Amino acid sequence: MEEESDIGAISDFPAGKVVRVSIEGRDCAVAQNEAGALSVFEDNCPHLDLPIADGRVEGSFLVCPWHGAYFDLETGASQSPLATRPLRKFQSRIAEGRLLCRLKDWN
Repeated sequence: MEEESDIGAISDFPAGKVVRVSIEGRDCAVAQNEAGALSVFEDNCPHLDLPIADGRVEGSFLVCPWHGAYFDLETGASQSPLATRPLRKFQSRIAEGRLLCRLKDWN
């Protein structure tokens, strides 16, 4: 079974923000929607292969800082015609106030 990585305390990931983290040497982005749900993605926009962690959260979407594409925070699905592929989302969960992640695709 693949090990889970401890990403940090849930307080490290404020609602409405995107935070860049490194998980086992891989660049990732953690985003929390306004309802408090956390999502972990590869730090790569599928449109131009640029970092997504400098983006912003709007409601239940992660917005790419490079071209404004919207991605669903729950699924990673693109909501924009510019990005035809979803963000690569990883399995994560909260345990004892900590965000844990497996570098296994969720979608």
